[in-house]
Amino acid sequence: MNSRRRLKKFSPVLVMLSSLCIGGTKALPSKGIPRTPEHIDLGILTLFSQNYSELNGVPNNIFIAKLKGNKVYDKLYSAIYGTLKSEISFNISKTLKYKVTRGSRLSPYSLFPIADTILEFGVNGYTVDLMKSSETHGFCEAASIPLIHYREQPRQTGSLYICSLVPMVKCTYQISIDIKTDDPKSFVELNSPGSKLTIQKINNNVILKSYFKDSSQDIRAETIYIGNAAEKSDFEIMFDGYNKTNTILAKDGNCIVTPFYNTDRQRLPYMDFSNGYIKFTSFILGKGTHLDVDIYSINQTANRKLITAIGSNRMLAFGLDGPHVRNTTEQGIRYLNSKKIKERYGLI
Repeated sequence: MNSRRRLKKFSPVLVMLSSLCIGGTKALPSKGIPRTPEHIDLGILTLFSQNYSELNGVPNNIFIAKLKGNKVYDKLYSAIYGTLKSEISFNISKTLKYKVTRGSRLSPYSLFPIADTILEFGVNGYTVDLMKSSETHGFCEAASIPLIHYREQPRQTGSLYICSLVPMVKCTYQISIDIKTDDPKSFVELNSPGSKLTIQKINNNVILKSYFKDSSQDIRAETIYIGNAAEKSDFEIMFDGYNKTNTILAKDGNCIVTPFYNTDRQRLPYMDFSNGYIKFTSFILGKGTHLDVDIYSINQTANRKLITAIGSNRMLAFGLDGPHVRNTTEQGIRYLNSKKIKERYGLI
């Protein structure tokens, strides 16, 4: 009797298991000999794909997010260095164009170093988040980027976001872009999950640098050549949430492997998941007046497994567990609870 009862309890489970998706092929119950599912542990799953040469307009998963640059130092920056503007559009060659331009400036280029020093001191005086300011300063020193431009330009131009990517523990981003600028000091920062990358044209070559913090919190970088300046650059970013690394693979087969940029993320005691977006930010430096980023295509893929766990791009996960000290988590929970109570009684 006991064995019959156990069988009855497990029979619904067996029916459920018989309809699992195995290697992309649905296994159904059958009285005959079961067919071997195809593509077990083989092949590639395409999670996201946008080829902009096949589209007629800007997709609704792409936008430019701008901060409010209405502070005194924002207006002073524009007056000295020129007003910055950004836009996204489709050009004649059917690519997604992220264009940033700089208007006429008040001071000559020769006075830029003096203006940089004065404005950096002034902006630091307005900074409230000292930890973030210190982090930005450290990165600018490591990358040899003037601090004032790195902090101010995104406030005026914003960043280009490409969303609807799928959260995954391991996946690959395939990116095809071209960069056009009138000053080699200008560059594009690309933030894919866990990474902080810069892309720059130097001596007719396209150079990518992947930055990360080492165990002593010093910022370091690995460099890779990803293409010729006269043609588009095709490269891959392989996100690994198990080992907390990003691998950059160039078209010629060369690659670099670097840890995630942030040490907190490197030290997570559990597997990490990729974000649902990637971000481009253009920086015009030196005598430059424009920087164009032509994006041909972006794909996200993952290796097919016997059972492949796939995230949902319709949901946004967030955590309250750290790695932080516990009291900060408790403060966050209390804050959320207070907002919930105020909303319930119409106070916000």
